[in-house]
Amino acid sequence: LIHATYLSPINVVLSSFQRMVQFRDTLTTVVVPLTGARVVQSSGGAAGGVVSEGQGYGLLIGGTVVASLNPADPRWAVAVTFTYQLFLGWKRMCQLTNQGSCQQGGFNCGGIYPCLPNWKFDSGLTAALGTGSAPDGDEDAILGMILFAQATRSRGFPWWTELAAWAYNSSKAFADFDTSLSPNGKNRIVRLGSCFGGWDCSNPSYFAPGHYRVFRDYMLAYNAVEGQKYVPLWNNLVNTTYLVLQANQCPSSGLVTNWYVPNPSSPSTGGSVVSTCDFSGTPPAQFGSEACRTPWRVTLDYLWYPDQSQNAGNAAFARRVASEVTSKLKLATSACMSVGCNQAIKLDIPASCFVKSVLDPWTDIMFMFGPLSVSLMVPLLPTDPQASFQQNALNLAALKVNRTSLVDYYSGSWLTITTMTLSQDLVCANPYTAQCKTRLGKGKREHAP
Repeated sequence: LIHATYLSPINVVLSSFQRMVQFRDTLTTVVVPLTGARVVQSSGGAAGGVVSEGQGYGLLIGGTVVASLNPADPRWAVAVTFTYQLFLGWKRMCQLTNQGSCQQGGFNCGGIYPCLPNWKFDSGLTAALGTGSAPDGDEDAILGMILFAQATRSRGFPWWTELAAWAYNSSKAFADFDTSLSPNGKNRIVRLGSCFGGWDCSNPSYFAPGHYRVFRDYMLAYNAVEGQKYVPLWNNLVNTTYLVLQANQCPSSGLVTNWYVPNPSSPSTGGSVVSTCDFSGTPPAQFGSEACRTPWRVTLDYLWYPDQSQNAGNAAFARRVASEVTSKLKLATSACMSVGCNQAIKLDIPASCFVKSVLDPWTDIMFMFGPLSVSLMVPLLPTDPQASFQQNALNLAALKVNRTSLVDYYSGSWLTITTMTLSQDLVCANPYTAQCKTRLGKGKREHAP
């Protein structure tokens, strides 16, 4: 169904609140009973224990659910409590980041703490195990805090002032320490952390242009004078993001690589994929467990800030992905949506592109399938041969997401995030856009023109 600028599945997906509760009960624990501080317990790859990536997912999930529910709904209070507990966990992570943060002069959260925590801690949240921030975790956590702060504004919570200030100062810290200018001073890119990376090595799945526009808008609303000074920085970051993605994305399949070295003198061209640019043990030239997040991040930017530019921008990027995914899912049925029973569903790997392999079976790994399926919400142009098959592909994807159980950390996180995107709750959570107007019955929504 076309709602103004995007598609939504006909199949009703599980509610965001239900997924949040599953996420809470399966993946999180309260580690400081006195305050209620809660953390997301991660696993797999470079994770294990508490990582900012997982805590960021939790805050994003909680903030979205709070923003999507009516405060009169009894579920709202449950979501508020859960999200505040996660904020206390994030706050504790910042308090434990007392060295190696590479944020000199930026200890502005709580007056004395760095706003960007170290990337890894023990499971009991008593000590840091890794130094330096991780922008993917930072940006999702900050977005979650902003959504949470705006949804609880004027509700009389004693902690609201601290939360709102933490979100603001964290946005500033992200701009100051998690991004860097090119050597010629023209283009700004997201780094691999407050301590390293950027133009010498980047991760396309860290690029979250929709997040940056929200950070910009929140800073302007919170402190118009200082926020205005950061507007050119945020806009440059968004523009550079799409220039780099234009160079890295495969034009025919829409896929990007796990890791990438951009060209600082001409970000939209050139660049390289090399073995020395890899910091998680994932193959640099693979569309895998890192790169899979990029379609969701760009699609979210489209859902909030639609950009119809033809070559670069959120619509152009997402449509390339959506066309590829549609071309595969049109071959699927409700009984067989897996490369295991239909090899024709495998994603294409053109020899001319940076991507040389795909983590398979992509249809059976929710951290792969979920972010890719979200791209189907971006309508293909009528001239695209796959356009007539897109709605059915989206319906099948939603059916598969709805059938999937939340079991483990990474796929479980992306199952939850995918659910709240396909359900349109995340579309409607942004207080700075008018993409969603009113809630109708049974979770359906009516959208602003």
